[in-house]
Formats: sequence, structure tokens, C-alpha cells
Amino acid sequence: MQDAKLVTAKLEVPFEASPAQVVDEMIKIADVTEQDVVYDLGCGDGRIVISAAKKTGCRGVGTDLDPRRVKQSRDNALKEGQSGRVAFLEQDLFKADLGEATVVMLFLSPDVNLRLRPRLLDELKPGSRVVSHWHTMDDWVPEKSLRVNWRNLHFWIIPAKVEGTWEWEADLGEGPQKFTMALKQLYQMVSGSISSPGDRKGIRKGKLKGPMLTFSVGKKAEQRYQGTVSEAGIKGVIKTRSGGLIPWEASKIEPGEKAALAKHQHATE
Repeated sequence: MQDAKLVTAKLEVPFEASPAQVVDEMIKIADVTEQDVVYDLGCGDGRIVISAAKKTGCRGVGTDLDPRRVKQSRDNALKEGQSGRVAFLEQDLFKADLGEATVVMLFLSPDVNLRLRPRLLDELKPGSRVVSHWHTMDDWVPEKSLRVNWRNLHFWIIPAKVEGTWEWEADLGEGPQKFTMALKQLYQMVSGSISSPGDRKGIRKGKLKGPMLTFSVGKKAEQRYQGTVSEAGIKGVIKTRSGGLIPWEASKIEPGEKAALAKHQHATE
């Protein structure tokens, strides 16, 4: 077993247990169900994943660098009858495999949150949820924040990645046309423009909620776009001001294709 003084020296965040009321609200705000796999990075005594498993039937994984906390967590899971649903690993949270996590719980520090943020965005599936007790993620704006028992909780949904150039064909009332969309993304916020022959319009109120993308086009929301982002592209419907629903299915243009498209457009102008 590692020397206790050595472990303490490695720990960046001292153990502080989350009150039961806060734990309950963390589970509630993340809308945990039996289908979820809840990870607690820096799990302390294991109370969050144990409580989540007991209340919802989900599976849970806790990681902690301190072997004393890992043993305590395993003992607590046994006492609560949840050993079959939860597992605890003696592990650096920055080395945890997040592949199966659908919910990640945090009670760390501002600095550790920021260092962990890229991994959460890159490795969690779109739609996965993140809850942090006390600390924010700097300029990544939470979907929701609330105060419980004099403590702050913050909630995020992992957004799909949509930055880049997209194209599709649709008939918006003037016959079939080809559209090109250039998107920029800052976490769940999306901006950009849509171009068609002889026209270019900016998108408004672009937002991602997990894999769900919504935005409108035109000052009076001439069209409202809804689509689900997947590896295959974006598929959804366009709602016109008249109430019509027009299907749209966009494919992403890779950098090489983008250069060829720009050359073609320039040649035809």
C-alpha cells in the first residue's frame, strides 16, 4: 500500500464530502436513470455513485487517487447493497477511461475542472451530462446553475461537434437548390451563415443540446432548422413561416473538398 503522506502530497483536491441534499440534487439535475453509467472523478467516500445506483438503478464508477478513500467507498457500497452496481478504482482522474460514461460528477477545483474540460468535450458522447459541485468551467456556460444548501451546482450537456462547412439540397419554394453552410462553434453556441445561388444569410440563435442542433435564418425567422448530428451528417426538418415542414440532410465537406468547392464557385461567378 502507498505511503499515506506520499498520497496526500499527490492529491490536488482535498477530500470534502458533499452533503446528502447536494448529492440528491446532483442526481436530479443530471436526470439519472437506470440506463446511465455515472462516473465520479475524485469520488471520496463513494457516496454520489452509491446514492445514484440506489435511487435509480444505474451503474456507477468512482475513481480516486487515495487508496484509503477507495477502500472506504467499497466498504460503503457493500453496506448499502450496491457492490454489484458500482466499482471503485484507485486511479488518477486524468487517466480514467470515460468511454462508457453518460454522466460525470465533479467536486474538484477551478483549475482541475479546466484541465479536465478538454477530455470531457472530446471523449464523452454528445448528450452526456456533467455536473460540478461549486466550480464552473470558465467560459463554458452551464445549461443550468442552482444553489442548494448554500452551495452552487452547475450542469452542462456535451455538445456535438459541428464546426466546419456543410452542404445539402432542398426546395424552399423556388425549386431544388444547393445550400452551403459555414458554422463556427463555441461549446454549445453556434454561429455562421447559409449560402445559396445569389444569396447569403446569417444564422440566428444557433444552439446545440447534445446532438440536437437548432437555429433560425432571417430577421423574422423565415426558416427554423432542427436537426440531429451524427457521424453520417445532420438530418432534420426546416419549418417555414407558413408552417410547412421540409426535410433537410446535410453532409460535412472535408477541407480538401471545401477548397475544390470554392474553386468551382469562383469559376462560375
